[in-house]
Amino acid sequence: MTAQNETIIDLISLIEQRSPVRLIRKASTDGGEYWGNCPWCGGVDRFHVWPHSSSRPHYWCRGCNAKGDAIQLLKDYEGMSFMDACQ
Repeated sequence: MTAQNETIIDLISLIEQRSPVRLIRKASTDGGEYWGNCPWCGGVDRFHVWPHSSSRPHYWCRGCNAKGDAIQLLKDYEGMSFMDACQ
């Protein structure tokens, strides 16, 4: 069995460093759920982040339906290419 190289992304820090959003822990399900204003639509308490999800760290806005992982966040919010976001 070969070990895969995995990079652990701190999705909370990434979101808070790249946008004006400040997230607050609201639940402990699936490793913790955080809420805040959406960086895209600005909706209050619509933006949900699961930074320690068993499947993968991800976010979703219940208002504008923005969703994804760290790479998608950088592509959509920062306008980066896939390759740049991966780096």
